[in-house]
Amino acid sequence: MKNLLFKPKDIVSLVIFRVAFGMIMFWEVLRYFEHDWIKKYWIEPSFHFTYEGFDWVNPWPGDGMYAHFVVLGGLSLLIMFGLFYRLATVLMFFSISYIFLLEQSTYLNHLYLICLISFLLIFIPAHKNYSLDSWLWKKIKSDYVPAWTIYLLAFQIGVAYFFGGIAKLNYDWLILAEPMQHWLSDSTDFPLIGQYFDEPWMAYCMAWAGLFLDLLAPFFLSIRRSRPFIFVAILSFHFMNDQMFNIGIFPWFMIVVSTIFFPADWLKQLINRAQQNRRREGAIILAAALIFSVIGTYFHIKTDRGFELVPFLVAGFGGGVLMWLVIDLFVKQAPDKMNDKKVERPGKKVETAIVPTFAYKPLIVGLLGIWGFVQIAMPLRHYFIPGNVSWTEEGHRFSWHMKLRSKNGELKIFIYDPLTNTKEIVYPSDYMKRWQYENMVTKPYLLLQFAKYLDNELVKQGKVFHQILVEASAGLNYRKLQPFIDPKADISKQTFSEFRHNAWIIQMDETQKPLSVSSTEALEQNLE
Repeated sequence: MKNLLFKPKDIVSLVIFRVAFGMIMFWEVLRYFEHDWIKKYWIEPSFHFTYEGFDWVNPWPGDGMYAHFVVLGGLSLLIMFGLFYRLATVLMFFSISYIFLLEQSTYLNHLYLICLISFLLIFIPAHKNYSLDSWLWKKIKSDYVPAWTIYLLAFQIGVAYFFGGIAKLNYDWLILAEPMQHWLSDSTDFPLIGQYFDEPWMAYCMAWAGLFLDLLAPFFLSIRRSRPFIFVAILSFHFMNDQMFNIGIFPWFMIVVSTIFFPADWLKQLINRAQQNRRREGAIILAAALIFSVIGTYFHIKTDRGFELVPFLVAGFGGGVLMWLVIDLFVKQAPDKMNDKKVERPGKKVETAIVPTFAYKPLIVGLLGIWGFVQIAMPLRHYFIPGNVSWTEEGHRFSWHMKLRSKNGELKIFIYDPLTNTKEIVYPSDYMKRWQYENMVTKPYLLLQFAKYLDNELVKQGKVFHQILVEASAGLNYRKLQPFIDPKADISKQTFSEFRHNAWIIQMDETQKPLSVSSTEALEQNLE
């Protein structure tokens, strides 16, 4: 195992990963300025849902949050170009983690993934070639890196894919094709195939296709013969996700970083083929890149977001890579006698000369094992907790449950005085923004945090004898609303654990089935 982990690998795949990470993070920063999300999420709210143990993390005062994002954009460019890489990755990890910790009601799996990757990049030498660092400090330059650096990133991306598939192994997704049926019925204007989105068979096809793609992607991307087929599925999947769900940078990021499963020197192989057959294969690869740029841009602008450079470039990148994969698999390459001679030159041991021996190999192996165990255990923990994880939220966070449920609810919060037996209704709009309330309404841990905040505020006012009671109902995947919080429990005195069932959360009635698409539409019309 040690020999496998420390075997020299070409650095090119890490360089591609580094450049993609920096470019897409810089684009994300621009999006926050363009949509004024900095003000919306961190300046306007007076109350924030913080993570357990991180109550001390607060937004910067004044225009500090704008300055923070300017710094974040600068760090993204430093990583992209490989300048002061080590310092930039450390600061990037703390900067993006700070953003993540400020507001848990906006939890997104892709932001969690970015935090994890920014941490891993601190230890991965993706700057030792094709970077400004390697140009300024030539002593660090190397064509090779230890294999574990590539395997670690591939493992992390593979975890997001694979456990995203594991999360789909539930009754609603597989047997009822929900909430996919309802989602598709709202997207019948989708190009070309939208006319079939009202058909039940289409919902089942999409649900099961998404399952197999997530489960198989890490493995099929690693196998040469299956690589073109899974990569075209990945392109189609992420183009559709971008158009249907408007989930930000995630589809475009995943398209590029999926290449981490390819051979470490895959880009050199692509360039080599293009050079040998410049008029034919190079032109075909370029044409595919342009065609996919147009296709990806078309899907992207269908959401009324207009033209954006990164989706255009990533779509073209994906198209070019796909065509190279097809050519590499089905078209025999002409022999390269010059390169063969260089590779077979006797006595040349470039790999062992460039890659140093490691005195701390056991430590590195041990740390990799711990990281791997945590990343695998976290998404599986909810299987040891009774109840539906999408309902109770116990074990839901940090588990790659990505876009596979729909949840709505109703909520009333009361301050109950047991001495006078009276109830005073609480209006959350007095304390938080609408988008925070909409997230709180179906998430017990957010409701608990607000109840504790409210309890502290009442104590400050001298109101000691009181209870915080709620009447909370929720509907999962277009089911009718049903209670999910014990109405007799003083919420402010409860605790929430991600590793066990919390008695104050009422389990869902599993016998209740989702409403049909037609019934849901009729109900919405009546409400209007």
